[in-house]
Amino acid sequence: MNTIKTKILSAGCFLLLSAGMTSCSDEMNSHHWVNYDYNYVSETFSSVSSFVTAIYGELDNGYARYGNAMDASACDEAVFSQQGATVENFFNGTWSPSTPITNMWEECYQGISDCNNYLTDFAYKLSFPEYEQDPNYQKDLYKYQKSAYEVRALRAYYYFLLVERFGDVPLVTTKITKDEVNQLTRTPAADVMKFISDECDSVAENLPYGWSTGSEMASAEPGRVNALFAQALKARTLLYAASPLFNTNNDQSLWLKAAKAQQELIDAAKADGLKLEDYEAIWDKNNYTGSKEVIFARRLGQTYAYEAANFPLGTEKGQGGNCPS
Repeated sequence: MNTIKTKILSAGCFLLLSAGMTSCSDEMNSHHWVNYDYNYVSETFSSVSSFVTAIYGELDNGYARYGNAMDASACDEAVFSQQGATVENFFNGTWSPSTPITNMWEECYQGISDCNNYLTDFAYKLSFPEYEQDPNYQKDLYKYQKSAYEVRALRAYYYFLLVERFGDVPLVTTKITKDEVNQLTRTPAADVMKFISDECDSVAENLPYGWSTGSEMASAEPGRVNALFAQALKARTLLYAASPLFNTNNDQSLWLKAAKAQQELIDAAKADGLKLEDYEAIWDKNNYTGSKEVIFARRLGQTYAYEAANFPLGTEKGQGGNCPS
């Protein structure tokens, strides 16, 4: 027992001595953060950039929304070979507003909440003066300044996913409390789609048309949203707005708006060098380097999961999942 007491006492003395030594000097006044609050995140370019990257990470990859089943197996494009899969709920009568197949509502509003938090707390206002002497300062600042428009584009995309599925949904563009959430009401779908269209116009004016080649002010990062992404999202949104699903009176002016948006997108894509290319190249292992046919794609690391889920039984790890019909 004496030995134990002595060791504890010695450790205590060392801690006190250490505290005394560090308090005697003001020369090394470093920060030690215990949580990721505003002050921590706003300290560096990398922390702010990580916040934006996390918002990108919430995008649905589209490969396996329903177990290993894809959207194609929810219609006549494919058949999912494994019986009892969640995707069968689309056509066996068990899908309803009270029994949704995915957590799209929750996932999208989580993404929107993160977007609103970033836009409220971090967008437009930071300058990172401590890094002004860094040789990459201007590039990092340019990337930070553009990040707000990227986040606005992602928020608009989340709202598109919601409105195409649910119609009228709550439209929230600011940081709100839990109590305020419970008081929200649904915004008409037409107003939500107008918001998406207007946001896309603003974003397209302030983002470059491509990040794939790099420039004097931007590194080559083709996985980020760009002006074409915003124009494509606007075009698709206006097409939904004009469709009988929402345009019950067949207002011809909505079709005209949609057609103009489609033509603007086609013209902009051609001007930026996008075109139909060899179909095989889309599935090439290096397609992430900048396919001329893809406007935007959710990036994933190297994985064999897609092949394993869909290759025929008898091939290595093949599960024979989604079978084209």
